[in-house]
Amino acid sequence: MTTKEEFSDFNQHSELPVPNEKLGFLFWQLNMHWVRHVNKIVGDYDLTHTQLITLVATRWLRQNQDEVIQQDLVDLIKIDRMLVSKMVKKNVEAGFLVKQFSERDCRVNVLELTEQGHQKLKEIVPVMIKAEQEFFGSLGDQRKELTNRLQTLLSNIEEAVNAENNNNSHS
Repeated sequence: MTTKEEFSDFNQHSELPVPNEKLGFLFWQLNMHWVRHVNKIVGDYDLTHTQLITLVATRWLRQNQDEVIQQDLVDLIKIDRMLVSKMVKKNVEAGFLVKQFSERDCRVNVLELTEQGHQKLKEIVPVMIKAEQEFFGSLGDQRKELTNRLQTLLSNIEEAVNAENNNNSHS
């Protein structure tokens, strides 16, 4: 555990690492470029990146399970529950999603894409596939390998978080 004095001493006398040599910083910069790029594209379709991800995730989940609830989106997308709630509300107001009571549990709202939501995805998904290919095109043959490594990293992080959560719940 770092004491206040140790942290203060670090700030005054230690050199910070070069940002463009730090993986986390590079990942953050790449993500910022990607989000700006996507928002520029989806803005032409009256969407935000997060709205689009919410719609795509709803559709994907619905293809694989009977009912989709907001917690399913939180679990898949890995964003804050409140942000998912805002995006669902925005997509409902735009006519892309409807919320209905679950047949299994009347306390839970089930999400379903509307015809307008399906149409929006039909328009934008091919555009987004092309945008991703162009954005990451310089990776060439390494794209698949990077995808696999990121999947492994994400899986390892999720396992560690779950283990930590389990340890904290037993404390």
